[in-house]
Amino acid sequence: MKKQTHQFLFVAIVLIGLLLRTFSLKTNGLWIDELWSMLASASKNSVSQIIEACANDTHPPLFDILLHYVLVLFNDAEYAGRYLALLLGMIGLIASYFYGKQISQNKEVGLLTMAIVSFNHFHILYSIEGRFYTLIYLFSIIIIGEFYLFLKHGKTSSLIKYVLVSILLVYTHYYGGILIASLSIIALALLLLKQIDWKSFWKFCLGSTAILISFLPWLPNMLDKNTGSSWMNEPSIGDFFNYYYLYSGKNPLEFALLLIPLLLLFRILKNDKILLWTLYGNILLGFIIPYIASHIGTPLLHKRYTFIYLPSIYLMTALFWYKVKKVNPKVKKISYAAILAFTFINILLLRKEYKDDQKGQWKEVSTFVESQNPRLAVYAEHSRYFNFYLKDKAGDLNELRESKPGTFWLLKTNYDQQTPIEEMQLIVLETKTFPKYFEIYKVKKP
Repeated sequence: MKKQTHQFLFVAIVLIGLLLRTFSLKTNGLWIDELWSMLASASKNSVSQIIEACANDTHPPLFDILLHYVLVLFNDAEYAGRYLALLLGMIGLIASYFYGKQISQNKEVGLLTMAIVSFNHFHILYSIEGRFYTLIYLFSIIIIGEFYLFLKHGKTSSLIKYVLVSILLVYTHYYGGILIASLSIIALALLLLKQIDWKSFWKFCLGSTAILISFLPWLPNMLDKNTGSSWMNEPSIGDFFNYYYLYSGKNPLEFALLLIPLLLLFRILKNDKILLWTLYGNILLGFIIPYIASHIGTPLLHKRYTFIYLPSIYLMTALFWYKVKKVNPKVKKISYAAILAFTFINILLLRKEYKDDQKGQWKEVSTFVESQNPRLAVYAEHSRYFNFYLKDKAGDLNELRESKPGTFWLLKTNYDQQTPIEEMQLIVLETKTFPKYFEIYKVKKP
């Protein structure tokens, strides 16, 4: 491929990826997890307060601290978290090119890897959500890439990058530990298969020890988590393939594009056992380890957390479709064009997740209340989240119980556990229903 053509395709893929991620960035108001991050990371909070909030929640604090400084810079702008996720997603896009090229020693594979990520429904969807998922992807592809490069070429610089980025990942999400565990098992398997020597293995063990030591200060917070119940369902083996279907946005063509390499790439990578074990091992163990843990204890496997092995799926897909030699080049080009066209149409026209009624209606309900005249008092069980939009005008249910008789708004969500209308014998004067089981009542307290 000529240098100018390569440069043109690189820029085009990046720009299209950016366009696909920005056209629906502000379609929905923030949903509950995004609101949690925005409130915990607010510019008025200190770093110690953010760390404390994360210690009491379900993940380490790195992303939320990073978000805090973004909110300081942009004065708590509503969509600042999403722009941060978008930026991290775009950096991950470019990292996909770099590691596709480095692993294969081929620029075209780098471009194909980046194109797959750029057009992929799943990566797009979480690039416009103000949470840590694109940061997990970015760290994961660096870790997987440097793991392979270290074991393949024995460069100490790759091991150092692996260790440093792994430390950042485990302080971003606990699933970082699952990725490190998966790669450790792969390294041991490669040693037993005599694909790497003892010297490389002991260096890797030394690096893994450094990661563990660095995480010790946060370990008590992880172990202190309540293991009693979970909002996640107990997973089944079929979820492995269901996740592939969800990665494609339920697009059969893109589903085939991603799944076929999983079934056939091992025939092509017979001469590179390290890459073969790295990609397959990361994908399979990245699912199996949390699957087993979910059946032993509390369910913890969810499609969003599979970002730790999603880079291996993209790399596997790019390597397979580039290395297939049996297909006529013209047919291959037509196939690529068809897949691209259907993927693009799938994203633009068919995906309901980008519509404005597919997220929690915190903003929409708050906007409705603010538009009403006269302005009545507002109460809600989850007043904290409504107050992001209502600017601290909503009271909680305890305040409602102590309030004087009168007429006011009562906000209800699908997250509510209490039934204040029945409990306090409130008289419903008016009801308005929103999507996603959000309701607002004008009620009278006798």
